Amino acid sequence: MKVIQNPKLKIVLGAGQSRADFLSKMSIASKEARESNYWLRLLRDSKAISESDVEFLLKESEAIVNMLTSIVKTTSANKNNPKLKTQNPKQ
Repeated sequence: MKVIQNPKLKIVLGAGQSRADFLSKMSIASKEARESNYWLRLLRDSKAISESDVEFLLKESEAIVNMLTSIVKTTSANKNNPKLKTQNPKQ
């Protein structure tokens, strides 16, 4: 498990062995979340599931997409930032 240390923030990165690996995995997760959102909308629009049953899931799905997209954008913007040090914490 890796920790990025910054005076203002600490992020635990358990999803990747390197920053590039983490970014790749978060990008894939973001795409998968958007696809899940697409299928939920199709189910709703085709009346396969009642709108009331799917609305909560759509809101949650959109929140997940927004979080993952934010992670990808922030990680991409900071990948060459020397102020962010990646280290392996002692367990």
